[in-house]
Amino acid sequence: MTQPHSDIFDDIYFAAEDGLSESRYVFLQQNNLPAAWEHRQNFTICETGFGTGLNFLCAWDLFAKTAQKSAKLSYISFEKYPLSPTEIRQYLTPWQDQLGKNLDLICASYPPRIGGWHHIALTPQIDLLLIFDDVNRAILELDEAVTKVDCWFLDGHAPAKNPDMWSDILFKNMARLSSPNASFATFTAAGLVKNGLRQQGFEVIKARGFGRKRDMIKGHFGGYFAAQSCAVSSAQNSLPNACPASSVQSVAIIGGGLAGASAAHELLQHGIKVDLYERAGLGSGASGNALGLYNPRLTARRGFESDFYSPAFAHSLKLFKQAAKDTAKNQDNAGPFHLHFGNLHLSNAADHISDAGQEKREHRLDVFPHEWAWHHDHAVRVNAEEASDLAHIPLNSGGVFLPDAGSVSPYHFVHYLLRAHANLSVYFEQVDRLNPQGTQWCVNGKIYDAVILACSNYAAKFFNSNYLPLQTVRGQISVIKTPAAFENLALNLCYGGYASKPFDGPDGTHMVVGSTFEPWDEGVDVRAQDHAFVLQKLSHQIPQFDGAATIISGRAALRCTTRDRIPIIGELPHFPRLYVSLAHGSHGLITAPLGAKILAHLCIGGPQILPKSVLKKLAPSRIIKPDQPANLTIS
Repeated sequence: MTQPHSDIFDDIYFAAEDGLSESRYVFLQQNNLPAAWEHRQNFTICETGFGTGLNFLCAWDLFAKTAQKSAKLSYISFEKYPLSPTEIRQYLTPWQDQLGKNLDLICASYPPRIGGWHHIALTPQIDLLLIFDDVNRAILELDEAVTKVDCWFLDGHAPAKNPDMWSDILFKNMARLSSPNASFATFTAAGLVKNGLRQQGFEVIKARGFGRKRDMIKGHFGGYFAAQSCAVSSAQNSLPNACPASSVQSVAIIGGGLAGASAAHELLQHGIKVDLYERAGLGSGASGNALGLYNPRLTARRGFESDFYSPAFAHSLKLFKQAAKDTAKNQDNAGPFHLHFGNLHLSNAADHISDAGQEKREHRLDVFPHEWAWHHDHAVRVNAEEASDLAHIPLNSGGVFLPDAGSVSPYHFVHYLLRAHANLSVYFEQVDRLNPQGTQWCVNGKIYDAVILACSNYAAKFFNSNYLPLQTVRGQISVIKTPAAFENLALNLCYGGYASKPFDGPDGTHMVVGSTFEPWDEGVDVRAQDHAFVLQKLSHQIPQFDGAATIISGRAALRCTTRDRIPIIGELPHFPRLYVSLAHGSHGLITAPLGAKILAHLCIGGPQILPKSVLKKLAPSRIIKPDQPANLTIS
């Protein structure tokens, strides 16, 4: 067996003699598991240091064998330096027989090694929230109104090797998040850990360590009233709609584009009855392009964008892979999905931007992988020569290569998400009014527990003027016959515009080039000058391309966005059980699916899946003030 070892901390992950027995002794036995979750419907474990996932797999195995079949385990784990699935499998192979299919499932479900919160529903019983971040930063984002921890696994590397993790921030937030009498256990008996825990109201007990280790500590939280006081004092920072009044069983979704289809797909996974209303046709608006690129919205700093777009990217990537696999098996039920991996973000943007804009773009691409904590497996800085080798065509500049980013067909993705399901009905009819009926809503004569508006700018028509401050941005793409300069192009190019990798068409290969960006223009006519504009922009990037190409077709559509270019996802503040998923702009391929997951958790309850600062930023209350006029239209 290869000894699991961290080069960063010069420390082992578990005892060489028997890591599996150590995990069961230190974290399960000393936390009084499984007795602690006996007769419990919901139980939450929080761990510092996911490492190989051994503690999680042990807890999962024990819970599945001993808890009530209807009970649910929510497992939260922080990891700043995640291992790869290959490394996890390599280190845990000696216990393959004991860990069984669970090891296979966690390796198959493991997210990309990119910073952020990654929620994985492994089985109906087991939820894993895997947080790739510094625990001292991320633990502040858990909301005590939603997350109450019953049991703490204090793992991670030893205090002498990794003192930054064992901080006052950790101990204080353990107290804030602990349920009454929550237990903890840890392999260490270091004084700073004992003192830090005692100062926050934990009872600390010394116990015999595992194997050759003399001591460890365990205990429970005894500071219940202090924690409640802390929770009250920070109530203004709690998440909106943290605790749904009751479970939702039926939902009307208005809008048949990416946002609506994603919401329907997510709710159907939870057994919700969904009626979807679309007035023009599925994927008929901005979601109707035959091909589109998916990328995170890159910034130079870690903050809202990294904490939202990273998990959104990982979530959509998983969906796209599954959709491509499913549609390949059932070509009669779906058109070409066009999943092609590899986006190259060129440092040298189109020459219409200012020198300051160019410098800002170069800086953003330079620092993004490090600042966002994206492993080099998923984001790599390349020079012009390396970029040319990757693209298989000559390029004048380098950039950042994202091997997991790529292109898909939004139109066919919408149809995939809305494929036949027993709990789904699609109505091709217009909805003009929303009528509240007590705690329910009436839509076109039918009664629902909740309504989701996912109909782009049309959503504003249901309310008084200016209630929903949405903006319209026109965008036109061009489908061209592949010019000679791009015949060997092996990936998608991003440069302030984009050019897709060639794909098969009826008369040879085609490319999609786009897109224009025209705020407030509501025309959807295809314009020759816009074809010329996007081709000229591409010609500035590729020296051997003169901007001339055969136009196969074009498509113009209206994107919905906001002044700050951030989506609106959540419950409207003045209208209970009326939810929105709007303003996804040019990143809807990754923001709409994660937005759907957020709405599902708001509608039916469940564990926290994103940082509270992200959820608050996305919530409609960001742009809709409590004292502004709020009325439904009656005409």
